[in-house]
Amino acid sequence: VPLKEQLRNLLHDKYYILSVIALIGATFYEAMQGGNSRVNMITYILGGNDENGLQLLYLMASMQPMAIGAVVVPIMARKFSSRKILIISSILTLSGIAIAMINPYNFAIAVAGGLVFASGIFAVTNMNQVFSQQAYDHIEYKNGYRAEGTLATGIITTIVTTLMMPLNAVYETGLSLAGYSAGAVRQPAAVNRWILFAYYGSYAIFAILILIISIFFDLEAQMPQIHEELRNRARKAAEDRGEVYISPEEKDRLEMEAAAKELEESRIADLKEKCTKKGLNFEEENRKYLDKVAVKKAKAEAKAVKRKKK
Repeated sequence: VPLKEQLRNLLHDKYYILSVIALIGATFYEAMQGGNSRVNMITYILGGNDENGLQLLYLMASMQPMAIGAVVVPIMARKFSSRKILIISSILTLSGIAIAMINPYNFAIAVAGGLVFASGIFAVTNMNQVFSQQAYDHIEYKNGYRAEGTLATGIITTIVTTLMMPLNAVYETGLSLAGYSAGAVRQPAAVNRWILFAYYGSYAIFAILILIISIFFDLEAQMPQIHEELRNRARKAAEDRGEVYISPEEKDRLEMEAAAKELEESRIADLKEKCTKKGLNFEEENRKYLDKVAVKKAKAEAKAVKRKKK
């Protein structure tokens, strides 16, 4: 595909543009967070210099939902939709920040806000890649080729990266300009304001950006149709080449089966070695293991049946 046409296809696709804006927003918040944003916030805003245990308490109390979100969010996204999860998560993030900013210097309020804030921030900062994935599928659906790896995508990514490079030092630069003094127990008010903006403000701006993009990024409902069309094209192309088409789902299944087979072979080899060293009967030990696996599988299937009935 000629470069000019590649660029036109990308720059005329609203979903690709929105995904690039999300990338710019992610770069902004990562730069503003800096390496010490949270540490400085706890140290100077919440009085961590006076109470050494505050950092651990704050992280345990207010950031725990992020760990939970790493497990729960992907499950919820499959059950509902990534778009809905991102909208709800953006609102939760902004609500938590609003609570914390009632009095950002109060530890209890900061923890309360942090609990709400952290409940949403995992999805906001980790799921925005869904925009680029869906945008590339849409471009292929419209134009008949994948945009990843094309020269046009490389050019646009390079331009965006180059323009955003100065942000890499923005947090530290802001601290210096505000009068930050390394090692000081207290910092000037201007430094505290900068720390608050870097920690809460950057997340708020990014959450607002993701919320707006999610509202306008209305592609998810079309994805089943798009994926089915892309599969049909791939199937036809394989048939034209005289090959057997294997769907992505089938490839995943085959890879999982191969991995399971390799794992089982490794288990048997280890068990045989163990039995040889300890003088055990391999068949008996292997049967014990398989019986345990069968019991666990039966329990899991029984639980699944109960869940379906509910």
